[in-house]
Amino acid sequence: MGRYAGFFVFLLLLLLIIPAFSLLGGEKAAEKRPPKEEDTVTASLAFPTLAGLRLEEPQAYQDNRFYLIEDHLTRETMALTPEEYLTGVVAAEMPASFHTEALKAQAVAAHTYALRQIGETDEPPYLSTDPARFQAYLSPRERQEAWGENYDLYERKLSQAVDEVVDQVMVYDGEPIAAAFHAISSGRTESAENVWGQSLPYLEPVESQGDLLSPGYETQVLLPEAEVANALLEAYPGISLSEDRSQWFSQLRRSESGSVLSLLAGDQETTGQAVRRLFGLRSAHFTVEPGDGGFLFTCLGSGHGVGMSQYGADYLARQGFTWEKILTHYYKNVTFVHTAQ
Repeated sequence: MGRYAGFFVFLLLLLLIIPAFSLLGGEKAAEKRPPKEEDTVTASLAFPTLAGLRLEEPQAYQDNRFYLIEDHLTRETMALTPEEYLTGVVAAEMPASFHTEALKAQAVAAHTYALRQIGETDEPPYLSTDPARFQAYLSPRERQEAWGENYDLYERKLSQAVDEVVDQVMVYDGEPIAAAFHAISSGRTESAENVWGQSLPYLEPVESQGDLLSPGYETQVLLPEAEVANALLEAYPGISLSEDRSQWFSQLRRSESGSVLSLLAGDQETTGQAVRRLFGLRSAHFTVEPGDGGFLFTCLGSGHGVGMSQYGADYLARQGFTWEKILTHYYKNVTFVHTAQ
C-alpha cells in the first residue's frame, strides 16, 4: 500500500480544489440495504475520470478506470480499479471454494450493485467497505490472512473469474438493477415486495432447490423464556404476554415462499423481518415453539431471501450452468451490457 501513498494524498488534495466529478451508475445484497422506494437512478455505466490526473502507475489504472472507496475502519479513501475492487468484494461475499461460474455470477451481481450505489451517491467517496450499508470487501492482506496456505490458489481463481466478467453488468430498462443476493434461500427465493415493500420486476420468487443441500440450510436456536420476554417488552412497550406461552407468537401469515410476513407477538402485530432482527435469526422463514424453559426457533435458509442465492448459484454451476444462466435464473427480465470503456 506504501507505493500508492503519494497518489492517495494527491487525490485527496485534488478533491478539495475541484468540483466533484460525474460518476454515474447505480445500488443491492448477502444482506444489503433494500432498494429505495423511489427508483430514480440515472446510470450511464461509465467509469469515473479525473481530467488531468496523473497516476503513479498508469498500467494499473489504465484510462483512469477506478472507483473511490472509503475504508469504513480507517476512514481512508482508496482508489481501486474495477478488477481490484470486485476481487475483494467477491472474496468477502462468497466462499472462494465455490465453482468458478458461481464466482463469476457473484462478480457481475457485485459490479451491478456497486454501479447502482454509485448512481445514488452525490459526493465522493462513492462506495464503502461497510458491510452494513454497502458490500463487504477484503484487501489482499485480509485475503491472505483468511485463506492461509490456499491464498495463491484462491487469489488466482478469483482474479481470473473477475477478469472474465469485469465489463459485464445487468440492466433493466437501461439502468443497473438492485442486484440483491443472499446466502441460502428456503428452496424458493422471496420477492422484493415481501421483504422491502417495493415490487421490482427482476426480483420475483424463483425455485432454488439446490439450497436444500446446503450446509446450514436448517438451523435452530433455543432462547430462554426470560430473554425472549425482555426482548419483546423492550421492543414493544405495553405488550401483553399471556400466561400461556404458546400464545406469545401466533397467527403467523406466510408468503408463497414460506417467509413469515406478519404475526402477533403477544397482542402486538409485527412482521417476520422484525422478529428475525429482534432475536438474531438467520432468516424470516421460521417456526417458533415453546420448549423447556424457552422458545425454540427453527429457521430455513440464511439471509433476506431476495435475488440470487449464493449456495443455489454454486449448485447450478455444478450442474453445468454458466454465469449468464445462473443470473438470468435469479434475476428475471434483465439484459447484460458492457460498461463503457
